[in-house]
Amino acid sequence: SAPTGKKTQDSAISSQASQKLAESSKLEDQINLQHLVELMRVFHEADENGSDGLDIEEFRAAFGQILGKGKNDQQMAILFMKIDTNCDGTVDWDEFCTYMLLEYQEKDVMAGEKLPPFPYPLRVLHSSHRETISRITFLPNLNRRSHDCTGKSHDSDGQDWREVDGRILSVCKDGTLCFWKSNLTLQRVVTLECSRPKLAWVTDMVVLANVNRLLLSFTENCLSLYDLSSSATFERQVTVVGFPHCIISMDYWFDPKDFDHAVLVLGDTGGGVCAMEFLSATTSLFGVQTSSKQVSNLRVPFVQLLHHNSEATRIAYMPRVSPTPCTPRVSPTPCMHTSQPLL
Repeated sequence: SAPTGKKTQDSAISSQASQKLAESSKLEDQINLQHLVELMRVFHEADENGSDGLDIEEFRAAFGQILGKGKNDQQMAILFMKIDTNCDGTVDWDEFCTYMLLEYQEKDVMAGEKLPPFPYPLRVLHSSHRETISRITFLPNLNRRSHDCTGKSHDSDGQDWREVDGRILSVCKDGTLCFWKSNLTLQRVVTLECSRPKLAWVTDMVVLANVNRLLLSFTENCLSLYDLSSSATFERQVTVVGFPHCIISMDYWFDPKDFDHAVLVLGDTGGGVCAMEFLSATTSLFGVQTSSKQVSNLRVPFVQLLHHNSEATRIAYMPRVSPTPCTPRVSPTPCMHTSQPLL
């Protein structure tokens, strides 16, 4: 009948598929424990006959008898060459066991690597960025920390402070700044304003967590400092202008035990490195009283930061202090611009 014929046809197709799968799989993957016992007997019989092992023809005959007829001769030849590591034309039991042991170890490693790299399933995040992202950074929540009248910071429980939560910030070169919650939920989108938006691009961004500020560098050879303390507005307080080259990399550090002490490091397209040390960061940055709410969009020339406010009465040379820039190419006599004003 028709149904019976269809079942027979399906069974034949399934059998052919299984046969093709067996032929396509590695020959060593088809070896089980019973096969190993029989192969050990064959190798031992070869040793008793005075042979140093099995040549390729004996190898094919033994494997064909144990694993079944119809095995691919090319697969057997490939397996023989893999096992014959000393290339003497024969395979003994020790060589065979060493190869199989390495195969099983490799399988165990590959099985472990199949575990998902992330504990949670991946999901697509929709953002407002339409240009290349210049920087992704983390803004820690320091609200748990209190300050005394000297600017020192300490925990109420007396324990060392640790970052436990915060927000993720991302900015693209057109000035679109996104605030993300710790669970990667988009919280806020801000479009930064620049004096010439069509010509200026954002090159880098650092978080000044100790003073709740955000510093961005632009292709206009300038830096802009923004206040993060107000949730309603995102105001630019200070713009440092007149850098000799475009700032493309920044890093910021502050003392977790003294929020007034901080260091800002800048790197530019000319290979220059500038280090600025702040000794009263909670009240003053770049020579401006940033703690005052009246400060808004002030312009500070960079050259002004390179000079002291009073006479330089004493200068000393320190031979052991040798700041070294990190650049893709280092010439025998690198030209490095360094400054370290105490602001």
